[in-house]
Amino acid sequence: MHTVTASTTSGVWTSLTDNTSSWTKVNDSFGSNIIPKPDLADWTNSLVTRTQSEIGRDGIHNQAWLLSESSGSTGLLYEITSISLTGSITYEYSMFIRKDSDVSREPFAYIKIASGSYAHSDKVLLNTSDGTYTETTTEGNGVVYVQDDENWWKLAIQVTPDVTGTWSLFYQIAPAGGVSGALSNAATGSIIVDDVQLKALPPSPTAWNRLGTGE
Repeated sequence: MHTVTASTTSGVWTSLTDNTSSWTKVNDSFGSNIIPKPDLADWTNSLVTRTQSEIGRDGIHNQAWLLSESSGSTGLLYEITSISLTGSITYEYSMFIRKDSDVSREPFAYIKIASGSYAHSDKVLLNTSDGTYTETTTEGNGVVYVQDDENWWKLAIQVTPDVTGTWSLFYQIAPAGGVSGALSNAATGSIIVDDVQLKALPPSPTAWNRLGTGE
């Protein structure tokens, strides 16, 4: 008879032990941030004023970013690079945007992956007041969701590469990309953004194996 003891961090199991063996998580390599440039200070900038001056989701000062655009042309933070992706694994591009009551502008997030004849992309405008969103540009298998997270909206776009290999990766944030669900170069304004990530999602719920047994 096995007596199993679970160790947890913030309610999540981090290790399992019993009286005969230890356990390991299956698919534990999933979930880390693989975005090539996690610091927004390193992104290519076009017409955006950016300062890391805001309180983040975890309450730390000067962690979240204030992104502003006032030129009357669509300002962007963006990157164009390449990345190794695994076929049939879903990848999620996500960020947290602070809720506010400003409906005079809507920010957008955009991601595209491309390899040969394959391409998947989505560009999404977010209403920061009520959390509704509009997909303005979509290609392939992109999937969007918005999650209410207290004072923030989590905006996420999921794409799934068809084959394993090196893919072209394009990703953007525009603090004022449109108005009322439509793209607009004339939109101006600012947003507060935190925790921008690109993650591989596990293909199935996390399971546990006893080391050396395969059970």
